[in-house]
Amino acid sequence: MKKFSLLFFAFSSIILFAQENKSWTFGAKAGINFATLQGSYDEVEWVEKLEGMTGFHLGGWANYAFHERFALQIEALGSYQGGDIQYTGIPHPLTGEILHPEAEMRLPYIVVPVMLQYKPVPQLYIEAGPQLNLLPKVVTKAFLNGQEVEDDQAAGIITNRLKNAQSVDFGLNLGAGYEFFDKWTLYGRYTHGMITVDKREEKQRDLKNRVIAFGISYRVF
Repeated sequence: MKKFSLLFFAFSSIILFAQENKSWTFGAKAGINFATLQGSYDEVEWVEKLEGMTGFHLGGWANYAFHERFALQIEALGSYQGGDIQYTGIPHPLTGEILHPEAEMRLPYIVVPVMLQYKPVPQLYIEAGPQLNLLPKVVTKAFLNGQEVEDDQAAGIITNRLKNAQSVDFGLNLGAGYEFFDKWTLYGRYTHGMITVDKREEKQRDLKNRVIAFGISYRVF
């Protein structure tokens, strides 16, 4: 109850401050992610192809306009991203059947972008800035010939899955947005991950997050 009271007090204080200081605005945003884990699996000849996935993002933002053309926006979002790996065919040890292993790696990040925005005209902004990604856990699935299998049944590909992904990632963002209706903005953003996601043997597994996101934002107040 004490923690809830403190959170309520902090939220109420932010609302009162925002109402008094017109330079601050707050809102929510949501959209779609087109994500990949791009890079290389050097010296690992059984990796055939890296593929992307479609995810989503959702959260809120606070924007401080310190000039009529410049603003600083801080966001807190949940972002579902990652990628897939297809491996070269391997013979079954007993039957000789060619198996085609695949792995899905889903990374449900909590992301915190800090964006500097420039408005050449009131309805349009261009933005750039850094982003911190926090990863609570990794969600992975393994497949053999299109059929999902348990970890102990996919021992041949488990060693290359991101069970041990980095818990912290850092990226750089570039984007733009257009306010097409009062309080409503359409936006697009590209995130370029700077840190190798797989923390095992970095020189062999140099995979980094790449995300193109589109969405809609609403200014609450």
